[in-house]
Amino acid sequence: MSLQVQLVTLGAMVLSGNVLGVVFDAYRVVSREVRLHRFVLSLLDLLYWLAAAVLVFRVLYETNLGEVRLFVFLGLLFGISMYFAFFSRWTILAVRWSIEMFRRLVRFTIKMFDLLIIRPIRFLIRCLIVIWGFLCALSIFLYKFVLQLLYPLWVFLRWIARPLHPMLVNIGGRMPKLVRWLKRAATAVRFWRR
Repeated sequence: MSLQVQLVTLGAMVLSGNVLGVVFDAYRVVSREVRLHRFVLSLLDLLYWLAAAVLVFRVLYETNLGEVRLFVFLGLLFGISMYFAFFSRWTILAVRWSIEMFRRLVRFTIKMFDLLIIRPIRFLIRCLIVIWGFLCALSIFLYKFVLQLLYPLWVFLRWIARPLHPMLVNIGGRMPKLVRWLKRAATAVRFWRR
């Protein structure tokens, strides 16, 4: 293995150590903020270390075809140490800021959804209920008004039909449909007048 390949491998391992540190800090902050169950946290820890191993060996394979030497581990340790010494604090602050911005964005989105969609729908439903109630009251009023207007006509028709009633009842022993309908209408008028 040439010196150039060894230097590229060392640089890639230092960079991989930095990336692993960034991902670890981000994962640690997010898991504290989300407050996951211990079992889920253990499972995520295992997944982190598996992903870290795959990443390191993939980078190692791309740089020197997967040859493992002592300087590979030293480069990883140096990269992780350098990250935790200089960049860890800034990464944690950036992740916390990102989480806070995400929370604010979610709250803002929920408020906008409520303001632009939920409240207009509620207002529209209330307006429809008021309009429906007004139309129902208007129709009942008009129905009663029409009944009151037709009542003199009904009295007149009943007065005219009174002499015909005994004849109509005796025809075949049954009351014709017209007379039955008139009786029902009279009952309905009495009911509405009460």
